[in-house]
Amino acid sequence: MAVTSPLSSTWRRGPSRSAASLATGKLGEDLALKLEAAETEQLGEHRGAVRFFPDGNSTGGRIVLAQGDRGYQVGVQWLTGRVLMASWQAE
Repeated sequence: MAVTSPLSSTWRRGPSRSAASLATGKLGEDLALKLEAAETEQLGEHRGAVRFFPDGNSTGGRIVLAQGDRGYQVGVQWLTGRVLMASWQAE
């Protein structure tokens, strides 16, 4: 499971919501973290997750890491759990 807190620009990667995290971090002040996740994975007003399951699927979602009006997006397909990364630019 990957959990992000866009408001505080923090992230956590771990096996579940309640388990001790495997890795945590905080982004630099010039970076912004944005998350689009399934409603069931919204963990609060400014926190959410993308969950991966043993059968290969996931809850799906998209994480954008931006610096100004450019950055990268990581998309997760819900059916296959496939992760795709691409450039991102503000519209």
